[in-house]
Amino acid sequence: MAMYQDKKTDKERLFSKIRNEEVTLFIGSGFSLRGGAPSARDIINAIKKECPEIEQTELKDVARDYVQRLDDDRERLIDLVQNLFPGHAICDDNQKALIRLPHFRKIFTTNYDSFIEDAYAEKCLVIREERDLTQCSDNLVQIYKLHGDFVYKEGLIITEDDYNDFFENKKNSLIWAPLKLAMMNTHMVFIGYSLDDSNVFRILQHIETICGAEPREMYMIAPTTEKYKANRLKRHNIKWIQSTAEDFLKELEQVISDTIFKDYSRKKVSHQTFIEFCHIHGFNPCICEKREENDIVNIQSYNGEPVQRQISIRTQNDPFANFDLNKSGPIMEEGPLNGKYAIQIPVSNIDLFESRINGIKEIGKENIQNVYLVPTPKRIQVKIKIPRRGFIKSTYCSVLQMSLSSFSCTFDLDICTFVLTISIDDNNIIQSKDIRVETKDVYKDNENAMQWIELLDAIFSGEKVLFPELGNLELHTKSQQNHPFKWFKKYYEYVRIIELHSHTSFTQYNNFTPERFEIAQKLYHWFTQQPLQHTTHNGACELTFEFANELESNELVNISPEHSWGMAISKDIAPILFNGLTYTIPYDYLYFNNCNVVKVEKQSNGNIKMLVRNNAPVYHEFLTSSPQFRDYASKDLITVSVHEDITI
Repeated sequence: MAMYQDKKTDKERLFSKIRNEEVTLFIGSGFSLRGGAPSARDIINAIKKECPEIEQTELKDVARDYVQRLDDDRERLIDLVQNLFPGHAICDDNQKALIRLPHFRKIFTTNYDSFIEDAYAEKCLVIREERDLTQCSDNLVQIYKLHGDFVYKEGLIITEDDYNDFFENKKNSLIWAPLKLAMMNTHMVFIGYSLDDSNVFRILQHIETICGAEPREMYMIAPTTEKYKANRLKRHNIKWIQSTAEDFLKELEQVISDTIFKDYSRKKVSHQTFIEFCHIHGFNPCICEKREENDIVNIQSYNGEPVQRQISIRTQNDPFANFDLNKSGPIMEEGPLNGKYAIQIPVSNIDLFESRINGIKEIGKENIQNVYLVPTPKRIQVKIKIPRRGFIKSTYCSVLQMSLSSFSCTFDLDICTFVLTISIDDNNIIQSKDIRVETKDVYKDNENAMQWIELLDAIFSGEKVLFPELGNLELHTKSQQNHPFKWFKKYYEYVRIIELHSHTSFTQYNNFTPERFEIAQKLYHWFTQQPLQHTTHNGACELTFEFANELESNELVNISPEHSWGMAISKDIAPILFNGLTYTIPYDYLYFNNCNVVKVEKQSNGNIKMLVRNNAPVYHEFLTSSPQFRDYASKDLITVSVHEDITI
């Protein structure tokens, strides 16, 4: 059996450990040079400028001799060094890159400057002496100032005597406990140190002594290449990664940006770190935590930052080569793509796919099952002209290319959605047109509805309709004599008259249906006091009804079937609800002008049941506010009042 070999580089393995939050940083003075902090050589030169007679070459020795020549005036040394640092904090690229990586929860540093803690601001706790350890919190990045700083000058380590006191007499001995734990439980990365920095090796030797065991893996980030320096690191089991701090942190942030969604989903990174990283990049994830994995179900803005999603895809073949949305049709019956046209790309045809949110990779090819490309319609303003009717009206339409030779124009009108699909040949000559109208259940403005219904009426009546902005498109259709939009038009006219006569404006408008048309028709004839004419089937009809006996029974029974009568039937009508308002019509009469009484029966309850044949092709309905029926016929008249339904 072949043994598994890890082919990752040291840097790749280190990145994996950082992604899993298994790394502690140890930061040296080189990390702050670009922010204006002096190097050790700068401090040595400044001291020797005041005391040229000092011959030592290492900072700790130079500092010791300087203090001795000033009669142990250590404060003067510290003041000299402090004056070499900028008067205010400067957050350079290294610090900016560091605070964008919340994977580091503990940072140890031998730097005197405050650049790191100033960059983290309120998100960190600075530990300079033992009593600061009582304030530690998992919610804050802990920064251990091993060599002190100018805030706690008593703990500042610079001379040889300071180092001896620090290492041998164990001054601030409790500070070593967190460092020991970090070395034993996490991997250590030294950054900002040179390969010939004796200070870092002295610290390592001391750690090896107090740990009593070999620490976990250690790495040093440094750009120098001398072989003897690299060998020195190997002797201390330190892996050298050749890179500047800036390049290393930049590459690390890119690696984390590419993997943190996956790492958090697999529970390899903590909730706190994931949320902080997302917030740093301007968005807030909505999370569903599960036992086995975490789901990110939504993305929202954080602190008002814009959320930008960028999708990159590379396919083996051109998905637009022969697309035809007319054939595929809407791809789904539910979900976010409900009713939308799209081009489906098989995963087997995809070489690269990734979705990024503000630069952070959310989804890769391994996460997808299907990819649908949904074309974006182009919204343009067009004028519609109907020359025969003097109609000119502007509106917007959405133009969507359906294939290489066809496109659809969708007009979202107040009363309907009107879709015009056009096919063209290679010479851009229109070959065919398809029209689809989807009426809406409600609309907003009746005057606007009356204008737009003219368009539909004209189209389906075969009239010429012009669309100048759509390539001077002229639309001609085959005339349909009984198309339904004639009834829509009449319905809107009824609504207008009802509003005028009732001295009110509807707050809602329900669109045409046969049932609503019938209601609007009754209200119109009630308000205008015009009789409503009904056409009978085959020119005649029979009606059966029952009414209370208010006539002489013998008179009814003896009616001759051959005798022609006029018949007025008064019936009850329930309150009418129309467009949110309720109307009550007091009286409703049906008038049949030429009738024969076929049969009369007296019922057990005393009522009369009558079967009547109407011989005229029409009959009329009078909707009135008065109980008086106006007889305009030259026939003998029978008038009855019916409280039950009439069968016609």
